[in-house]
Amino acid sequence: MGRFWMVRAGTTGRMAGRFERLGFVGIEAGPEAGPEVRPEMRPEMRPDGGPEGRRRSWLFNLAIAVGDDVATYDPSRDEYIVGRITGPPVPNRGRIPGFTLLRPAVWEGRVSQTLLGAEARAALAGAEILFEPGPEALAELRRVRAGST
Repeated sequence: MGRFWMVRAGTTGRMAGRFERLGFVGIEAGPEAGPEVRPEMRPEMRPDGGPEGRRRSWLFNLAIAVGDDVATYDPSRDEYIVGRITGPPVPNRGRIPGFTLLRPAVWEGRVSQTLLGAEARAALAGAEILFEPGPEALAELRRVRAGST
């Protein structure tokens, strides 16, 4: 079983619709992170300290795997967009302004935040730009989504 990632669509969620339309998920990693895995980014060298952008870049490049579940929040509609990672990191090439790193994703649907229980909402509301909200949050997103289709 893969992992489940929450990826913020920018600091205010402003790019959630673009993530969905273009079939990508991305992070604003900052100048210290390039669009591809660099030699110094090896799995055994997970950065536990240092610049937050470097840690995010490591996670995005090496911890996230093809097939992992992913969600992002669209504040304009108060909904979570749920999907799956479908490819390795790719250069942005201007697709989503301001984002250094992208990964292809297939978006499977939306879930209203108001339909989720308090525990799932709390798990999905982490302050990080990229984090793992846990299997319980994913199970609730799936359950609610299945009931709304």
